[in-house]
Amino acid sequence: LLLVTQAITRHHLQRLLRLAGERVRGRLYLCLERAPLTPRTISLCYSQPTRPGLDVRYLHSDWPKHAGRVCDLLMHDCPSLSPGQAVDLANRYLAGRPGMAEALTVEHPEPEEPEEDLADPDWRPDQFANVALGGTFDRLHSGHKILLATGALLASRVLTIGITGPGLLGNKVLPDLIQSYRERAAAVVDFLADTRPDGPVYHVTELAEPLGPPARQADYQALVASPETRSGCGRINAARTAAGWPELPVHCVPFAQEEEGATPAPINETKLSSSTGRYRLLGAPLRPPLRPPVPGRPYVLGLTGGSGSGKSSVGRRLAGLGARVVDCDRLGHAAYAPGTACHRRLLAEFGPEIAPDGPDGAIDRKALGRRVFADQSARQRLNDIVWPEIRRLALEAVHSGPQSASPDVVVLDAAVLLEAEWQCLCHEVWLCLIPKREAVKRLTERDGLTEEAAQARLAAQLTDADRLSWASVALCTLWEPEATQAQVELAWKRLLRERLGATPGPQSNL
Repeated sequence: LLLVTQAITRHHLQRLLRLAGERVRGRLYLCLERAPLTPRTISLCYSQPTRPGLDVRYLHSDWPKHAGRVCDLLMHDCPSLSPGQAVDLANRYLAGRPGMAEALTVEHPEPEEPEEDLADPDWRPDQFANVALGGTFDRLHSGHKILLATGALLASRVLTIGITGPGLLGNKVLPDLIQSYRERAAAVVDFLADTRPDGPVYHVTELAEPLGPPARQADYQALVASPETRSGCGRINAARTAAGWPELPVHCVPFAQEEEGATPAPINETKLSSSTGRYRLLGAPLRPPLRPPVPGRPYVLGLTGGSGSGKSSVGRRLAGLGARVVDCDRLGHAAYAPGTACHRRLLAEFGPEIAPDGPDGAIDRKALGRRVFADQSARQRLNDIVWPEIRRLALEAVHSGPQSASPDVVVLDAAVLLEAEWQCLCHEVWLCLIPKREAVKRLTERDGLTEEAAQARLAAQLTDADRLSWASVALCTLWEPEATQAQVELAWKRLLRERLGATPGPQSNL
């Protein structure tokens, strides 16, 4: 808990949060004793750049109410108290935890800035009975906090929070990386109950259509919006006017700033947003590896993705960084080769017409594909014949690499990695994501498929949401090549440093 007992300036608060961020990991409660409870104060607290990962929460209620559930107290600039007296004061609130307080003194900038004007004579808390706001609320960030905290301050009886449901997420950036509705709703409720537990009733509802309850129910008095959602408020008021209800005043909150040191994202947004937050998940660890490395044996990355996802290009980038790539599609060609047991079984199962040059000739993979595409039973029989042979060849390739003192990272490049259950051969799975509309575009341009054929091919595959349940790392080739390279390098560096205890060498071109 950071207790600020003096009047505050913007620059001074920035310095305080930076100092607190050096000592605190996780959640930091913030109380400004001399600041009025206004939207300006809320915006000031949440619009400051902070260390990534620091969860700042400005308290709407008295700080002693929160003291029982924090384990430390940073007291800033208690000018009339010595550090020892500050600790004694803190311990009155931190009962049973003597000595847990730390009194900090931070010099004010010279020359002293004017005090931040946080008063608002036209503002009063709890001025509307029922207030509504909405959003996606994916991985709660400072912009969400400003929106939610302002709504909690405006509403005296009920604050309705509409959270975008799955049916409205299709056009979002990287929609498969969006948290589930349950996770997003839980984070919203936790934040509101944490920062203003004595506020209004918090009613969370799933939005199946964009406008939500205020467009369908008369009993609302105000809306809270960000600049990007204000146009939606206009549509809500148009619907209310058509129903004969009064329009609602709209309180628009400002955008929040990015965290300090945040990696630029190739997304056309200059504000802090959930979209940029999801972009920064690319190349970062999503979950622990499937199994730990074994000294002296290859570390196997299973690389997979749907048609048109750019999986092969990611494999080439990993090869450029020093990995050995085992291309399972090429191994599939070897498995079909004339003279192999697999070749003979395929002819026996699907007939001589799949080998137009005779029983000793190559199998026409396109003819075989047309034969099995619309027949799920035939497709399963094909897989039962071919997949075990590709698996055998892949294991031979994985373990036939040269002996080396450096970590041997092998990429098992396989579109059907999860369908064939080859993840059991891997230490972790890396997944290439791509929006469906972009995958269709690539398949029509690259493979000459019609849009209907491209849609059918994708529909026959696992969804990216299904694949994500196995992925330790997600990558996306939607943007320019430099963005893909940055994601791959981030994941590669993390792999060598955190998993294998190595340092990227000159050969990795990092």
